[in-house]
Amino acid sequence: MPLIFVLLLPFAIVVNSLFKLLKSLDHRVDGSSTPNPQGHYWLGLNYLLSEQPDKAMDALIKAIEIDSSTIETHLALGVLFRKHGEVERAIRLHQNLAARPQLTRVQRVETLLELGKDYLSAGMLDRAEGLFLEVIQLKSGVETALQHLLQIYQQEKSWHKAIATAERLFSQKSQHYIRVTLGHYHCELAELAIQKGSIFEAQHYIKQAINIDPNSVRANLLLAKLHENLQNYKAALQAYKCIEHQDPLFIGEAIPGLLSCYRQLKAERAGYEYIRSCYDKYQQVSLLLAMVNYLQGQNNPELACQALYGHLQRHPSFTLISEVLKLKLSQEVSRDPDFSNLLEVMAKLRVKQPNYRCEKCGFASKTLLWLCPSCRVWNTIKPILN
Repeated sequence: MPLIFVLLLPFAIVVNSLFKLLKSLDHRVDGSSTPNPQGHYWLGLNYLLSEQPDKAMDALIKAIEIDSSTIETHLALGVLFRKHGEVERAIRLHQNLAARPQLTRVQRVETLLELGKDYLSAGMLDRAEGLFLEVIQLKSGVETALQHLLQIYQQEKSWHKAIATAERLFSQKSQHYIRVTLGHYHCELAELAIQKGSIFEAQHYIKQAINIDPNSVRANLLLAKLHENLQNYKAALQAYKCIEHQDPLFIGEAIPGLLSCYRQLKAERAGYEYIRSCYDKYQQVSLLLAMVNYLQGQNNPELACQALYGHLQRHPSFTLISEVLKLKLSQEVSRDPDFSNLLEVMAKLRVKQPNYRCEKCGFASKTLLWLCPSCRVWNTIKPILN
């Protein structure tokens, strides 16, 4: 019985066209050689009641003659099949539709787009790419085709093709997201160049990314790390400090490298002052912990503990409770086995908590990802500030 309910939805889509076609049968001449849609219709109902969904749907499809009034019905059926995981059936239906010579240009474009989506769902990327390129040549539905081509090139990691496609899409319609996306494509190429040891090539792509998207945190993180590896510590610091103005949420990502550069320059105190100035503005836990580590290194546990308690009272945080316990445990008077066990349990609980979350779909991760693997959108995963 549940299977019948599943089939009711596609049946509802086709029934309107069936009624039109069955009504038109009354006006046909007896003995016509035209196929009998009514027979396929009743055969489909018989299969439906016998819980033979494959045969039922095939019969119902045959009952709908392909003409100008039923094109949209066929397209809708194909989409329905694809959404329900019946990709092969959607492909077959859309292929059959695309082979019809009587399609208008608009109908052909719509059919090719749906067939391309079918191939994309089936993982047949080459075929999908060919269809979307054909749609572009027809000069209709160009923006939709370009968007799907971007999806293909991202999956294939064909970044040069992705850049060329995104630039065409950007010229079609100015969008902030396309600008951000282009920046990430150049960052991908920069990372590949770094892996190959091509420093000048990497710098070129990073510069391109920043020119396209001045707020690209990723580009400045790459640039800073590149300078740091080349021991250009002042240039690295300049790149790290840009992140504060691009997106303060990502300051925590810059802290380890930033403090490392200050150490190399024998300017730890200046690093502490910069971190403290950022903390006064943004009140982030990662900044506070960097301050606490510095104070502990300066043998000033009292001031470190005071800073922790002050923040904890204003902004209760599981992370800070763990840090307070850790600081207490480091003091001679607090070396208690139960206290140590409690800290160990809290550390295990902390490991289970995500550090990043997608603002669009809620996907959570322990590591920073620039492209959300769930909603496939760039730059939506942000640090969780706790």
